[in-house]
Amino acid sequence: MIYVVIGSNFGDEGKGLATDYLAWKLNTSKTLVVRHNGGAQSGHTVETSGIREDHYDSRRHVFNELSSGSFRGADTFWASTYYPDLFKLTDELYRFYEVSGFVPRILASRKTNITIIDDVFINMLLELSRGEERHGSCGMGIWEATLRTEAGYGISMEWISEHSEEELLNKLIDIRVNYVLPKLKEAGIDLHIDEDIYEMLSDYSILNSFASSVKENMNLVTLVDETKEFFLSYDNVIFESGQGLCLDAENEENAPHVTASRTGLTNPVSILGKLGLNIDEVLYITRTYVTKHGAGPLANEDNMLLFQYEIDDGTNVFNVWQGDIRYGYFGSMDEITKRVQKDLEHLDYDVKKSLFITHLNETNNEILLVNVKEDIMEPVNMPIEEYIDSALVGVFDKVYMSASRYAKDVVEKDI
Repeated sequence: MIYVVIGSNFGDEGKGLATDYLAWKLNTSKTLVVRHNGGAQSGHTVETSGIREDHYDSRRHVFNELSSGSFRGADTFWASTYYPDLFKLTDELYRFYEVSGFVPRILASRKTNITIIDDVFINMLLELSRGEERHGSCGMGIWEATLRTEAGYGISMEWISEHSEEELLNKLIDIRVNYVLPKLKEAGIDLHIDEDIYEMLSDYSILNSFASSVKENMNLVTLVDETKEFFLSYDNVIFESGQGLCLDAENEENAPHVTASRTGLTNPVSILGKLGLNIDEVLYITRTYVTKHGAGPLANEDNMLLFQYEIDDGTNVFNVWQGDIRYGYFGSMDEITKRVQKDLEHLDYDVKKSLFITHLNETNNEILLVNVKEDIMEPVNMPIEEYIDSALVGVFDKVYMSASRYAKDVVEKDI
């Protein structure tokens, strides 16, 4: 079976929980979770509870590059459309090992291109230069890695595996001299806008350290060909998407406050279609309210929801690039279904369509909706059962409902 997990809004909907739930429910050691868009900027949180090895077990991890099915023994696969950060990988593996006691298996397409340290520097300098007009980037360099690769300066996992550390260093120097610095100059960026970044761009020994770490960390990843036989060697495949439909690279409504990647069905359909494989079920994930971490408009924003409903979010904390996470209402009960139906246009065959609703415990089993009259927002919160009957019938085949942080508490209902 092949599943796709997609965020319905601006991200932070609960894709980690949904992926963990599927891996737990499928209960097989032959599950592959595919990271297919973005890179290490993801922050998918999974918490587990229950009895393990005759004692109570509680574990929590925020997944960046590993898949959210890792606690359940699923392998992680970096597709050719993903941009991993090999430099940061050991940090996550160490954190995961501390809470799990094991190191999950990581595989990658030979064609997967990496994010490099200079992508992060460009990303940060560009965002700083925008002042109050920031795009909302998380400062991880994903957009810049995409542009650099498209410009012919990509570094694939296969290339790294076939070349020496010295050759990698020379390639990084070439990229800095012939791509990075000219790009910053052309953009009119004052490198002194951040003295720390300026010094690091002037210090080529940093590239030496980066090359050394990348070559060493390549030993943690197994390269494979992205073939039909590879996917079919697993009982189940789960595509775990990053961010959400509102942040899709081609979402003109929210530009320029979008990501560089395709956050919906585009990548899974393309990857599988070339191999003659189809998706069996696509799960769209949403909280009972709207969140956004980063700059840009947010319709029906009301950050008092944080206090009104005692929302507890230990992952999306304040950071200098995105600020505080923001909260708001849905403007209509069909807001999500309209986005989903547009994304489903990427398919030319039928699949099971599901909505996975999280954080029901925070809002008393209600979807937070609002009517706006004369610039005044009037909450018209809707009980979940009424929402299902009014908005989901005819669009979705199933709804998953979560009123806790744990996979074991998820409830399924056919529509």
